[in-house]
Amino acid sequence: MGSLYSFGDYEGNKFRYLRSGYGTARTALLMHGYSFSCDVWAESGTMACFLESGYSVTSLDMPGYPNSGSKFAMEERAYPDFIDYVVKNVVKGRPVLLGSSLSGYFALRYASLHAPSIKALIVVAPVRIPEVRLEKIKVPTLGIWGSDDMVSTPGNAGSLSGAISDSETCIIDGAAHACYLDKPAEFNERISAFLAKLH
Repeated sequence: MGSLYSFGDYEGNKFRYLRSGYGTARTALLMHGYSFSCDVWAESGTMACFLESGYSVTSLDMPGYPNSGSKFAMEERAYPDFIDYVVKNVVKGRPVLLGSSLSGYFALRYASLHAPSIKALIVVAPVRIPEVRLEKIKVPTLGIWGSDDMVSTPGNAGSLSGAISDSETCIIDGAAHACYLDKPAEFNERISAFLAKLH
C-alpha cells in the first residue's frame, strides 16, 4: 500500500506527515531524529515493518528540525502538547509511539505525561534521559541502541530498563546513532518482535 503526504494545522501552523495503511485498529506514530525528516522511516523500511504487523502508520515531520517539511519553530515545552494534538486529531487512536534521538526524548516526555493516550513506546537512542521522570511511564517500552553510538551511548539502556517497569532494551552490534539506517533489517526485526508481544 502506498504512502501519501498530508498536511495538518496546529495553531495556525501547517505540519506535514506521511501516512500509509488505513482502516486498521492498530496505529503507530513515528517521529524522526533532528537531522532527518518523516521520509527516513520509509527509507529504513520501518513503515513497512509496521504495515506488515497490521498497523496503519503516520510518520510525522517534526517542527523546527532543519530537514523537516513542517517549517515552523516550536519551544521545547510545547512539543508534548503538539504530539498530543497529532495523536488525537491525526492518528485518532492509541498508537505505538516511536521516537529517535531528540524525538526519543520528546516521546519519553510525552509518555510520562500522557501514558493513557498511547499503547506502547519505542525509543531509539533517546537523548537527555535524566530530564524525564521515567517512573511515570506505564506502558510497554522498547529501547534500541547501536553499539557504536557516540551521541546517546548504549550505557543509557540501563537507565531506561531500571526505571520503566515494563521495558526491554536491545543493542544492535556494529550500528551507530542512526542504527535504523546502519542495520535496518535487524532494527526492524527487533520492532516486529516487540509488536508481536503486544497482541
